[in-house]
Amino acid sequence: MTFPNALATTILHLTDDAAEATRVLAEVVAPTLNRKPDEIGSRILVCSPAEAVERLSLYAEAGLDEVCVWPVQDEVAQLERFAADVVAPRPS
Repeated sequence: MTFPNALATTILHLTDDAAEATRVLAEVVAPTLNRKPDEIGSRILVCSPAEAVERLSLYAEAGLDEVCVWPVQDEVAQLERFAADVVAPRPS
């Protein structure tokens, strides 16, 4: 029996606005997880789509096969943007 290498959950909020990412991280995500923003900011996907591609590429290089995302706001819009701007452009 084998299991894929997967990241169970990563928080998702894609934005091209750095101030919005900072606000969502500080006001929504960090309090929910009871963590300081600087402890978690680089480990989750509250960032631009380009940054998300970079972060997920590092996981893929480490052998990660799957990732489950958890949008924190505007769930449908965030999942659509993730599919279009992060998943679709990746090289095959």
